[in-house]
Amino acid sequence: MKKIDLKLTTISKVILSPRDSEALYKDIDYSFLNYNHGKEISKEVNMIYPFYSYTNRALLMENNIENIKYYIPASSLKGAILSCIKEDDIKRTLLFNDININPTDISLENLFKYQYLDSETTKIKFEKFFENVGIETLQNGKSYDFYIDLNEYIEFDDILKDLKNKTIEKLNNYMSKLEIVIKKITDNKTNANYEFNMEISKELMNIINNINSELNNINDDEYILLLGGFKGKINSLNGEINMDDIKSGFYLCDIGDKKYLPYGLVKLKIGNWKYL
Repeated sequence: MKKIDLKLTTISKVILSPRDSEALYKDIDYSFLNYNHGKEISKEVNMIYPFYSYTNRALLMENNIENIKYYIPASSLKGAILSCIKEDDIKRTLLFNDININPTDISLENLFKYQYLDSETTKIKFEKFFENVGIETLQNGKSYDFYIDLNEYIEFDDILKDLKNKTIEKLNNYMSKLEIVIKKITDNKTNANYEFNMEISKELMNIINNINSELNNINDDEYILLLGGFKGKINSLNGEINMDDIKSGFYLCDIGDKKYLPYGLVKLKIGNWKYL
């Protein structure tokens, strides 16, 4: 066996939540919560999808965010990293650990989603999706060290290279879909909402530019992948896809200065390794 040290850095925001099974309800599971260094949650939020934590938060009216033990589950990390591996015997030999998360790196977010991108008559919308629901979200630009144990014959960097290529393929599909939408908007001059939608098309082009910019910033010794939920249907599919079959909206997060990216973009870097 050998041990490999790794560093995970969030490029965009990450959502990892048990969702409905552990949803928190206002005035039942919480009465007052602070996020983002004291910023109070929106009064319109009456249900929260929490980030994974070891803390049982049900029926705890006075949840202190700083005392909550958040973590990235080993199973989520392993599933994302080994998504391109078909051999179960290889998967079984890689041992992952949970990653403990600093509670100050978690904030409460509303989901924002582009809707009606494929409609030829409706005004495209980018707005809060379920404004009464808040999602605990791991912020972008956060780094965490962790390690894995694996059999010495496994070339882990080859696995990450394959994952990197597959992730870039998914993001290229994502951008291709946006380009198709932009062309439809541009060509559909009879749409009563043409001028409004043309402004939206500029926003969509900015998203493409943002993704390309992040890809260009990935070094040869860094490996990009997608982790967590709300990545979008395209970013959940492998191989060739029929863009006409993709009708779902696009969830996007603001990583600062209204720079929007898909959720779940992270990168890994291999550190030291040793035989056990």
